[in-house]
Amino acid sequence: SSKDKSIPAMLKASRKVFFIREGIHTVLRDMNGKKKNVFETGSDIRIDLHYKVHEKVADAVIGIGIFNSDGVRCYGTNTRLDKLDYFDLVKDGVLTLTLRNVMLLPGIYTVDFAIEAEIAIPVDYFREAATIEIYSVKDDVGIVRIEHDWKID
Repeated sequence: SSKDKSIPAMLKASRKVFFIREGIHTVLRDMNGKKKNVFETGSDIRIDLHYKVHEKVADAVIGIGIFNSDGVRCYGTNTRLDKLDYFDLVKDGVLTLTLRNVMLLPGIYTVDFAIEAEIAIPVDYFREAATIEIYSVKDDVGIVRIEHDWKID
């Protein structure tokens, strides 16, 4: 993408926590730990995302959005929606998110991440943190593959 993904130093200093955008900040892996960004429909995908903490974030919420090349949000969730126990971000770390049985159909998808504090107080939003390419051996069309059975009498 031609968008500048770096954070100006002044803004970086004012944030409590931010996702690392320079260098190796986001790593996509298969379930064997191999780095890759091309996956088959139905694969499991592991995402490791590094972050830095400048000041404690109480009751943190980390979210994800997956978008297709037309900008359509194909999926989104966060730690609060998934009913994870409340947690604080107090030191630098790595977020690992495992997406299971990703049924996206062939295309290029971008992954955005967000950190919020308490109830929807924005802390950081990392647009296009990762790019995933999906391929399929089937010829379905659309955005997702839906398991189905045909019966014709």
